[in-house]
Amino acid sequence: MPAIDVKTLLIITAALALLFTGMFSVGWRRERTGDLLAWSLANALVVPGTVLLALRGVAPDWVSIWAGNGLLAISFGLTLAGAVLFEGGRPRIATVAGGAVLWSAACLSPVFLTDFSARVTLLSTIGALYGAAIAGVLWRGRHGLRLPSRGLAVATVGIGAALHGGRAVATPLMPVPHDFAAVNASWLATIGIFGLLLSVASSHFLHALANERASERHRRVAEVDHLTGAATRRVFETRVAALLAQAPERGALLFFDIDRFKAINDTHGHAVGDRVLATFAQVVREAIEPGDVLARWGGEEFVLFLAEHDFVSGHRVAEAIRRGFSERAVDGTGARLGVTVSVGLAAPALAGPDLARLVASADAAVYAAKRAGRDRVETTMAIDAAA
Repeated sequence: MPAIDVKTLLIITAALALLFTGMFSVGWRRERTGDLLAWSLANALVVPGTVLLALRGVAPDWVSIWAGNGLLAISFGLTLAGAVLFEGGRPRIATVAGGAVLWSAACLSPVFLTDFSARVTLLSTIGALYGAAIAGVLWRGRHGLRLPSRGLAVATVGIGAALHGGRAVATPLMPVPHDFAAVNASWLATIGIFGLLLSVASSHFLHALANERASERHRRVAEVDHLTGAATRRVFETRVAALLAQAPERGALLFFDIDRFKAINDTHGHAVGDRVLATFAQVVREAIEPGDVLARWGGEEFVLFLAEHDFVSGHRVAEAIRRGFSERAVDGTGARLGVTVSVGLAAPALAGPDLARLVASADAAVYAAKRAGRDRVETTMAIDAAA
């Protein structure tokens, strides 16, 4: 087996870890998320850890062996903490520090400290357990954000965990003398190369996951109204136009205008007004189906396209939303606040599949509802059909 200079391998590992520390740090400065900070710190600890290991024979054993590998054990824990934070969880200190504590406890034994095979076995076991835990956390999170790099991150971390586990099992069976010349020409050095490559790939895909999450968040900011969770007007127009192109005579469009909303803001304050808007959006979401499209049109106006309804069933949904909102009490300032909404209804089966015309028709019906006393559903369909 050709010799591989382990000290050089360790220095290369430190250099790459320093590179990834910078990458994760830049991401953290931009996004300010705990996972990026944890992954940055994890890579940062690999730098002194591997440098200390490379100083074996120069620095005292407690510095090179105990501290060097201890820093690597802490980096495993921080990487797991980052994965937990990435998926919205809260890492436990005991879980993060457990590997380093176990390593330090073992190093208190002079026998362990001088047994190279035992040290490799324990550190490899710690790495395998943390790697498996990280892969598991990321895999379980696949039902949340659907990110392209998730599967690759799970695969590389999982393979790295398997490599650690294999080394933990093989070391007692094929021990290598604690001598750099022997290690350089051993199977351990070859595994070290593969471990380095997997470490680079894992850090790359974790960084990619963070970037993809940031892109997804920015997309949601552009497509979703932050206060109500409803779609933006641009998204509504795009989605509904596509639905109308597929089924020109199917669907119903509802236009909502919350009654006397300016008076609510003037009397109770904008915080209560915001609560009214959020409550209305929640009432609508409770009444619609996954394929329907709700958007905040502007101010206190909302628009809803019912993809699988017609004029008659759309009218029933509109009435249900109107009643549900009027019955839903919203906390005001020291009092219970009752609010209502006026609704306009239009249907492509009667008015045609042109979205602009549908919205204009439903908007005109809202004004008819306002003139008729508010808190009601109106339509101009009869006029549109005759035209």
